[in-house]
Amino acid sequence: MSGLNIVGSQRSDETEREENDYYATDPRAIQDLVRFEIINGNVWENAVGEGNLFYELEKLPNTKVIGTDLIDRANGKFKCRDFLKHDDTTTNTKVDWIITNPPYKYGKEWVEKSINSVKDNGKVALLMKLVWLESADRYEMFKKLPLKAVYVYSKRLGVYKNNEKTKNSGLVAYAWFVFDKEYKGKPIIDWIL
Repeated sequence: MSGLNIVGSQRSDETEREENDYYATDPRAIQDLVRFEIINGNVWENAVGEGNLFYELEKLPNTKVIGTDLIDRANGKFKCRDFLKHDDTTTNTKVDWIITNPPYKYGKEWVEKSINSVKDNGKVALLMKLVWLESADRYEMFKKLPLKAVYVYSKRLGVYKNNEKTKNSGLVAYAWFVFDKEYKGKPIIDWIL
């Protein structure tokens, strides 16, 4: 195969993609997010993988974090749940925050379900490719949903297929997309330096 393999990219040869869209995030992404957002209360990391973001969230004051994933990648540390197919939040109550790096191919469905899984004053922060802003279909979604902010990485963030660092792990532009159920107005754009 020729050409550059960019993490999480759609390719004609699907053997290059991780089967369940598992691309682990550099844990520093949480510290980048807390420079803009106050995170506290009950937090659900619902695509937890091996826990890269989960363990950083646990360090934050005044937070209680739960982690779930479709597949057990952490030797039973987290509950296995198919987020898109389950009706509950594993706690039978809505949470204050959902923060995750979701499977990109389910981004739209993930944000819609996440917004329905947080409290009336809840927030959702999804780490997505910056290109996720594109497309007419998502434009219609953004018009309906309370997108508060897009925090764009000015330098590349490492995202690792199967949590394995490679030389091409930082070639995609990422951003935190933050939805706030109480927010009204156009989204704010800022940069993570």
